[in-house]
Amino acid sequence: TVFVEQTLVDIAVQYLGNAEAAYELAQLNNLSVTAVLVNGQELMLPEVSNANVAQFFKQSNYIPSVRFDDEQEGIDYDIVEVNLEVI
Repeated sequence: TVFVEQTLVDIAVQYLGNAEAAYELAQLNNLSVTAVLVNGQELMLPEVSNANVAQFFKQSNYIPSVRFDDEQEGIDYDIVEVNLEVI
C-alpha cells in the first residue's frame, strides 16, 4: 500500500530492497517510473531483489517517502534531519 508522497523508487526500496526495481515495479503495474502515486494505492510487487534491505524496512517500520515538487532543490534538512543512516 502506498503512503503519502511515496514514489515508485520508495516502494521499490521498502518492499523489494533495491531502487532499481522501480523499473520492474512500474512495468508490472503499467505505470511510468515517474508516476504520481495516490495515498492508499495498491500495487502488484515483483520478486524481492535484496531481502536484507527489505527486511530492514519491515522490521524497523521506516517508510521511505521522497517528495518532489517545483520548490524543492536537493535534500532538505527537515527530511534528512540528524539521524541519517546510509545502508
